[in-house]
Amino acid sequence: RGLIVLNDLVNELSNEYLYIYDLVATTITLVAAQGAYTIGVTGTPSITQSRPTNINMGPGAATATIAAVETPVNVVSAVEWNAIESIASGVGTPDTLFYDARYPNGVLNLAPVPDAIGDVVFQAWSPVTVFASLFDPDVNFSPGTLETIKSNLAVKLKTYFTAAVIDPVVTAGAITGKQNLRHTNLLSRAMIGRTGVPQQT
Repeated sequence: RGLIVLNDLVNELSNEYLYIYDLVATTITLVAAQGAYTIGVTGTPSITQSRPTNINMGPGAATATIAAVETPVNVVSAVEWNAIESIASGVGTPDTLFYDARYPNGVLNLAPVPDAIGDVVFQAWSPVTVFASLFDPDVNFSPGTLETIKSNLAVKLKTYFTAAVIDPVVTAGAITGKQNLRHTNLLSRAMIGRTGVPQQT
């Protein structure tokens, strides 16, 4: 019953354009002199996996490793990317990443253009549309999402347990959680800051 109601909740949230995201650690295998990499499942992208809706943004949201040296990478918005002077020039270890979520494959843009082989690791946001069973693999939820799911699921399940009493704090948390989820879904992480560490089930 809880699993059915949980999936009903995910569906209801999507009708309000609110989505539950699984943060998937993703690696770009760097090619010397190549500054743009495609991600998706159409054709022959550089990275073959579901096209992310978004990726974690902010200072140090990604890391680049070349010759065993790890460098923090600032993941920026389109506005910030376009504002960076000489974005198309220079080679070296990438320290800036912009994700263009175009269709059918997204494009990951790096600056400076890498001058050697290596890799960049970032968190891709993949929407969760259904929980197939109670034994689904762990989901790495975007910040704040887990508490939103818990509180709203408690409110939804109350209908089936008439003797249960829900603490008003839980009900208030369900409302606040949806507002926060809307905030997370709609605003650039670079603009609002990174508000927490992803939570695992």
